[in-house]
Formats: sequence, structure tokens, C-alpha cells
Amino acid sequence: MHMCDFFCTFAASTSYIVRLCHLNILKTDVAMGYNRHEKSMKKVTFFIMALAAVMLSACSSTPSKPNECDQLLDQYEAVVDSVVMVGQQVDKSDLNSVMEYSAVVQRAGEKAQEISNHATEMSMDQANRLQDITKKLQQSASEFQQKMQ
Repeated sequence: MHMCDFFCTFAASTSYIVRLCHLNILKTDVAMGYNRHEKSMKKVTFFIMALAAVMLSACSSTPSKPNECDQLLDQYEAVVDSVVMVGQQVDKSDLNSVMEYSAVVQRAGEKAQEISNHATEMSMDQANRLQDITKKLQQSASEFQQKMQ
């Protein structure tokens, strides 16, 4: 897979995950009479759009920084693991658990932004690892969506 194709896929996947979370959190808020998450989810959505633009422009090849990128990937994977764990514990009738899930997803978005700043420095192995982590996040978002229905 070419690096540009990878980053386009990553940006689209992350955007899809945020939209799923946004829709399900808003459904829960409306059902419970709350409307607090709309503002923060708009920020996250804006961030994802900016992330997509950065990743689309990250198609040049530069020397990789394996240690720094590996550290960022380790941190991102830890946050994604938290998203998975919290997502498995979410109860749609418990606003606190939904809010906790929203906060963890937002942290994952922030870490993805940090990774996007180093996108042009990644090796193909690191890009493949990022893709695997993103697949894990997609699976968690899909399970979250099913739980919220």
C-alpha cells in the first residue's frame, strides 16, 4: 500500500468513527434530555477534518524517526485500548459511562492529531502498525454503535 493511500484510509476511518460516536452520543443525550456533547463533538469533527487535510498532504518521503514515531504509536495504542475497554463497559442508560466513552474517544483524536504531525516521518512498518491500531478503533466504534441502538 502506498503511503498516500494509507493516510487517506486512516483519515476516512477516523472521521467515520467520530461520526458514529457523535450520532450515538446525541441520541443518548436527546433520550435523556441532555445536549452537552454537541459542542465538544463539533470540535472533534473539525479536528478530524483538519487531520484528513494534513494526512492528504503527507505524501512526501522523508527520513523516518523510528524511536519518536514508535513512542507515539505506543501511546496511541494505549489510548485506543482504553477506548475499547471503556466501550465494552458502556451502558446506554448510564450517562456517565457514555460521557466517559466520549472523553476517551476525544483523547484518541488528540493522539491521532499528534501522530499526524509526524506522518511524513513514518516508515511503512509504522504506517502498517498505525493501520492495525485504527482497525481496532473502528471495531470498537462499530460495537459501540450496536450497543447504543
